[in-house]
Amino acid sequence: MQVIVDGYNLIMKIGRLAERVRMGELQYSREVLLHLLARAKRSEFHSATVVFDARRLGAKPLPGPEGLSLRRECRGRMGVIFSPPGSDADEVIKELAEERALVGKARELLVVTSDRSLASYVRSVGARIETSEECARSLIGRERPRHGRPTRQDGSAPAEPEKELAAPGDDEVGRWLRYFEMKGDEPIEL
Repeated sequence: MQVIVDGYNLIMKIGRLAERVRMGELQYSREVLLHLLARAKRSEFHSATVVFDARRLGAKPLPGPEGLSLRRECRGRMGVIFSPPGSDADEVIKELAEERALVGKARELLVVTSDRSLASYVRSVGARIETSEECARSLIGRERPRHGRPTRQDGSAPAEPEKELAAPGDDEVGRWLRYFEMKGDEPIEL
C-alpha cells in the first residue's frame, strides 16, 4: 500500500501543530508531522510520501523530473515533496494518483486529505481516501473512527466528548531535531 499525505492539510487537524503554523513555525510543524508518521502504529505510514505546498515554505525551486521544479527529500523510508512554483500540493497529489492509475495500481494507493475536491478526484481514479481527521486520531494514539464516529475497542461510543488533538511536547521535538542534527526553523539544506 502506498500512502500519500496532504501535509499541511493534516497538520491543520492536529491542534498544537496548527497553532505553530499560525505562529509562522512551519518547519517545526513539518518536522513533528514527519516524526508522528515515522513512529505511527500503522506501518504503511513509515514509507509515506508527504506533499507540502512550497509557496508556504518560500523555497527556491530545485530541478525535478520532466522539467518540473519539485523539491524532493528523503527521510529514512519516507519521501517529502514540495510543490513547484505556481502549483500546489493538490496538483502534485493528483499527478501522483494519475501515475498510479496509469500502471493499474490506483487501488493500492491511500491518500490522506480532508480537501473535498482533491478527495473526489483521487476517488475518481480509483484510489482510497482517509480523512486528515481520521489520520490525526490514529497518529496520536486514538482509535480510528468508523464512519465518522469515534469508537472504543468494544465498539461503543466514548463517554466523554473528543478532546483537541495533541502533538509531542517541545522537549520531545527538540530531541528529534538534535537527533537529525537540525536547528529550529532554519531551512533544510539538500
